[in-house]
Amino acid sequence: MDIPQHLAHKKRLIFIIVIAIVSAMGVFTQEAIPQDPRYNNFADTRYLLGIPNFYDVASSVAFVLVGAVGLAMLRSSKSQGALRALRSGYAVFFIATIFIGLGSAYYHLEPNNATLVWDRLPMAAAFMAFLCIIVGEHISERYGRNLLIPLLLFGSLSVFYWYFTELHGRGDLRFYVLVQYLPIVLVPLIMLLFPSRLKPSTFMWAPLAAYVLAKVFELGDMPVYDAIGISGHTLKHLISCIGILFVVVAIRVRVPRMSPDCLPLSLPPGVNL
Repeated sequence: MDIPQHLAHKKRLIFIIVIAIVSAMGVFTQEAIPQDPRYNNFADTRYLLGIPNFYDVASSVAFVLVGAVGLAMLRSSKSQGALRALRSGYAVFFIATIFIGLGSAYYHLEPNNATLVWDRLPMAAAFMAFLCIIVGEHISERYGRNLLIPLLLFGSLSVFYWYFTELHGRGDLRFYVLVQYLPIVLVPLIMLLFPSRLKPSTFMWAPLAAYVLAKVFELGDMPVYDAIGISGHTLKHLISCIGILFVVVAIRVRVPRMSPDCLPLSLPPGVNL
């Protein structure tokens, strides 16, 4: 890649950083965002096999299964669709997925803010790990690897901050909102502006699409339950797992993409990003 192309990448990177800063400012210029008091009330509270909220609990197990499959794929010789420099990011993503299943099942046995912490912590880790993966695959493997620990810490702190403020009667979700929704803004921009080092790149759009669709079903928890007898929240779990499964498939079927459009790890002298 020549100097003009590096400068073009630098401009795109600055654009991404500006979007992230503006988004963060947009969130933090708002007043504290309290949690909806009805958040822990779900449509499907049926008992089955002595388990309360059975379908929300049982559907959580799908995360454990797909996370375990992802880890197994990552450790196999068929993981040519994973960049070596980002293996820790993929591993964290799949481990977080397993703990999403465990935390979600625990939460849905008795939905309240205390159990919700253990649902949100692994979700925050998965969001941050996925963002790092996309940064690494599209912008810089070094950036994706180096951002992993700071973003995981930020994700964890966002959950603890929310819970601390809830305990003191002034619940504030702003940090967690940023963790949950900023990747929804940044990931598609990064994927559109920077070519992937792996092909086909379409697989990594699926988790994003699945997440958006899952949120739609989550918001329609009761109407969906009234319409088809399966709650929107249960379907949210299953749709999210399908999206994560596409990451597993991507690790199996993608191959490295050699292109002058991809930013290398080592830059020409005098060029800094």
